[in-house]
Amino acid sequence: MIGLIDYDAGNLFSVRRALEHIGESVRLVRSAADIDGCDRLVLPGVGAFGAGAARLQELGLWDEIPRRTRDGMPLLGICLGMQLLCRSSTERGNHAGLGLFDAEVVRLPEGVTCPHMGWNRVDSDGVALHEATAMYFAHSFYVKGDAPGVVCTAVHGTTVAAVMRREQVWAVQFHPEKSGEAGLMLLRRFAQMT
Repeated sequence: MIGLIDYDAGNLFSVRRALEHIGESVRLVRSAADIDGCDRLVLPGVGAFGAGAARLQELGLWDEIPRRTRDGMPLLGICLGMQLLCRSSTERGNHAGLGLFDAEVVRLPEGVTCPHMGWNRVDSDGVALHEATAMYFAHSFYVKGDAPGVVCTAVHGTTVAAVMRREQVWAVQFHPEKSGEAGLMLLRRFAQMT
């Protein structure tokens, strides 16, 4: 059972449909108790870092997510979900993140099309993706490609972290649920991870 964290942040239902399409059972998680019985978690998200962090705190999930990963539960962060797993963000002020990755989320540089929206080639690390492919991105803030934990990057005027990984915690800046078969393949690999 995959626990899909519902904190009112955007792409929840498209992620749910994608997970169910690959044959996974999904439970919406809006409290720490909802996680019981799940064997992995997905933190999706579209929106602003500060609002997302505040909502996770209101739901009692802010401390619970890191605790569950410390206990060995696999976790996948998608887009804003990936950013919330980082140490901090400068989006609309300075905000603390969950700190599962020692990285800062910053605005795309001046002169770069913002938001970064559409298909972009992602390099391969041989773990999350079988080969270099294109994934669908939609973001204005990013993690630099040389940050700790980055295993795949994309280029959009600068090197952007596309996939981050630390032990059983995966995070992707792109939207696998909108990235066709390549995105579904990534979700399958996460769902099969032990």
